[in-house]
Amino acid sequence: MKKDSGRNEWYVIATTDRLAAGREELRKAIAEVVETARKSVGEKKAKRWLEKLEKGRVLKEGWPKFHVGLSGYGAFEVNFSSRKPDRIEQVVQWLENRGLKRGVHFAVKMPEGGEKGYVSVLKKGFGLRRLALRTRQG
Repeated sequence: MKKDSGRNEWYVIATTDRLAAGREELRKAIAEVVETARKSVGEKKAKRWLEKLEKGRVLKEGWPKFHVGLSGYGAFEVNFSSRKPDRIEQVVQWLENRGLKRGVHFAVKMPEGGEKGYVSVLKKGFGLRRLALRTRQG
């Protein structure tokens, strides 16, 4: 929740994946709102929102949302980024609780000067493999 600096108004930013990772009742209520708004927002947009809501359902509550993809150089990467130092620390703790070690299985750069920091799961040291095994175990 943030306050618009130019006006005396507050606004809330909510992503469908975070909402969908929450309680089933909330997911159903959001889906009903989207269905009701289908005519107003358009068929294509409503369908996209509902698909995103369903995709986000697979996230487990409290789990960080990692980016999985290719870097600008074409290398495979798995990372989490945020401008908030406490979120970076939460992800570090989450990985450490699963038996991964900083500098061996993942790298950390804390945010500075308004820039994003990151937690990157390393290929060397089998960080991704270890994370997959530890996550599957619980």
